[in-house]
Amino acid sequence: MGNIVINAKKILLIGHFSDSPHVYTYATSFLKVLLKLGHDVKTFDYRRKAPFLLDYSLKRLSKKFNPDLIFFVKAEKISWHTVRFLKNNSPAILVNFYPDNPFVFWNSNSNSDVLHSLPFIDYFLIWSEQLAPIIHSAGAKKVIYFPFAFDGDMFIGASKNTDTDINLHQSDVCFVGSWDTSRQRCLEKLLEKMPDLKLAVWGNRWKENLSASSGLLKFIKGDAVYGADMINVFKSSKIALNFIRKQNLNAHNMRTFEIPASKAFMLTQYTDEQAKHLFQDGESVECFKNIEELVFKIKFFLKNEALRNDRAEKGFLVAQKYVLEKQMSDFLKKIGI
Repeated sequence: MGNIVINAKKILLIGHFSDSPHVYTYATSFLKVLLKLGHDVKTFDYRRKAPFLLDYSLKRLSKKFNPDLIFFVKAEKISWHTVRFLKNNSPAILVNFYPDNPFVFWNSNSNSDVLHSLPFIDYFLIWSEQLAPIIHSAGAKKVIYFPFAFDGDMFIGASKNTDTDINLHQSDVCFVGSWDTSRQRCLEKLLEKMPDLKLAVWGNRWKENLSASSGLLKFIKGDAVYGADMINVFKSSKIALNFIRKQNLNAHNMRTFEIPASKAFMLTQYTDEQAKHLFQDGESVECFKNIEELVFKIKFFLKNEALRNDRAEKGFLVAQKYVLEKQMSDFLKKIGI
């Protein structure tokens, strides 16, 4: 049962939502948390509206609902003119949590509307301490560091894995994530150096982008997995890999917390934030800086189950600081909601 909010607020949550257990969206977790905290929440799915109706529909809903808080989860398709309209015609506090790099346009994860809207957002939440001062310089009023907190309800019972789960997903090393060229190169080099490695890769666009001659092809187990299936993959593997994309800079990503929250052992690409601030490299997490270090650590930890379990347990305890419900509750209190 969720926390009871004596002074429940009206919150308009703008994001992309999913009712399917096979498709996960971060905005859906934000919705669950806000409802659990006792607030009156209306949603606006900006990816399910026709482009020519998008801004009109949002303005109309805001006027009718009259929210205390308008909370954007990315919402990169909303015109900055509409954000300005909402700011000037509503008493609501405007907040945007941006789960991508707002300055990276080349992969369609951001655009000029996002940057032009910055002066009209009261609180801009970002997952990178490195990006925070840059976003402020670009026009944001207040920028708050907001790590990629995980959905705690999704991980309840994560320590339980059936024999069927283990048989289906068992591997020495797993990777759960979409294809990109750098990930492909790294995994192919890994297999060159460890050809007998029991590797399992789950994610979108791998089969479409790998050539028929790629040695990696036979290790692609399926498309993206979410929720319980993702947790089972992590738990059934001795080592769960995490790669940090260039646009995530020296920070972290969703897997940084999802893997340890599963009580799985994580071996992640090195960043200062993961190794020194969120976790401690060599204690609650293990990091690698290059292919040689990746190979060395995989060989070492495959032979050392006790150390793997120790890192996994310590990582799990650290990850509990980054549960979305707690993080959202703390933020809302901070802004008087």
